[in-house]
Amino acid sequence: MPDRPQVAAIVPTMDRPERLDAALESIFDQTYERIEAVVVDASTDDRTEAVVSQYADVYGSDRLTYVSNDSPQGLPAARNQAASATDADLLAFLDDDDRWKPRKIERQVRQFETRPDLGLSYTGRVSVTDDGEVVHTARPSLAGDIFRDLLVRNHLGSPSRVVVPASVFEGVGGFDESLRYQEDWDLYLRIAREHAVGCVPDPLVVRSVHDGGMSRNADQQKQYRELVLDRYESTLREHAVFSDAWATHHTDTAVAYLHNGDTVAGRRELRAALGYQVSPKRLLLYLVALFGHRGFELLVGLKRRLGR
Repeated sequence: MPDRPQVAAIVPTMDRPERLDAALESIFDQTYERIEAVVVDASTDDRTEAVVSQYADVYGSDRLTYVSNDSPQGLPAARNQAASATDADLLAFLDDDDRWKPRKIERQVRQFETRPDLGLSYTGRVSVTDDGEVVHTARPSLAGDIFRDLLVRNHLGSPSRVVVPASVFEGVGGFDESLRYQEDWDLYLRIAREHAVGCVPDPLVVRSVHDGGMSRNADQQKQYRELVLDRYESTLREHAVFSDAWATHHTDTAVAYLHNGDTVAGRRELRAALGYQVSPKRLLLYLVALFGHRGFELLVGLKRRLGR
């Protein structure tokens, strides 16, 4: 039997040694054995290097590459730097505040072994607070030629859910280092335009929900999502999803503002969304937003209970 693919787990990190420790533990706890870790660090002290050294001592320096930068390069550049530091066949991305369940990589490698046409594989995920409360579980099913769907929204989520063949990653040019946010969506679009996408529906990624998460920055997310949409304007029109994409963008931005307690901005974004496309869900959300942050929190709480 030929050798199975070598997988590189790419982990950018900065000043979060405790979270990195949990992320690395989940990498080396994988049932798939042909896996290495590449950590790109921009920390301001040596605690992160100490964590990495502990794992290198246990699992061997040949399975753990450590790259230290004097200053932050940004997530896209850090991931590209890590990809350049490995000869692995498959690139798996893991944010330092997320964790993988033990069979994640095994399941995705199996997809690539049975479907060599795939340019990307992604999994479901569960979002958990630091207190252990499950706030959301995603079990996706979107697969195959998903480019049109992906133009409307990033259905794949964070890179922690994604594995990409190194040849495909290099072929599309890697992450766009000019994007501070939405760089993952931009990468997925370039891959899905040319390749089929595989899906493992099970929630094999544990996403940490905490105040330090980058997804909390609603203003910046809005700015960069609009930049990506502007890049694809002619493609959105060609695929007849222009209004759908912009309505979805404004709705997602509204939800982010409402989560942060900014109901004025939330209502403004919902009015913009309704200007592009009216739907019962958007109308309901707008009515709830009229009751302020308290009304929105009640709706979120009800949705979580029903989701369980």
